[in-house]
Amino acid sequence: MPAILLSGDPEHAPIYIPDSGLPPAWSGKSIYELTKTDLDAIANFTMNEAYELGKEDFLEDRHETPNPFHRRFLMGVPRSIFETFYRRGQVLAVGSFSASHDLGLSEEGSHGYQPQAVSL
Repeated sequence: MPAILLSGDPEHAPIYIPDSGLPPAWSGKSIYELTKTDLDAIANFTMNEAYELGKEDFLEDRHETPNPFHRRFLMGVPRSIFETFYRRGQVLAVGSFSASHDLGLSEEGSHGYQPQAVSL
């Protein structure tokens, strides 16, 4: 769980300082300062940290952690990935179909699909 996580803006990455106290190189950087290594690290963060946050928030019955990436930062890609993996963490935390349905992530609800019984 991060010690400090402040939302970014369209031109700056969020400020993230983990419990270890050493922020990643991309934390708070302008889009003009980001390197390929920073972009790779942001991608890893949006997948790994978002997944863990989603899982922990669900299991500990906490309010959802707000997405720290601005919708226009890097054309919205980090925000979208963060959201996807945060939801995935929530769903996989309980490991049940009902949780994915409750969160609106199951396609069968939106397409009217009903599973069929299989004869044995």
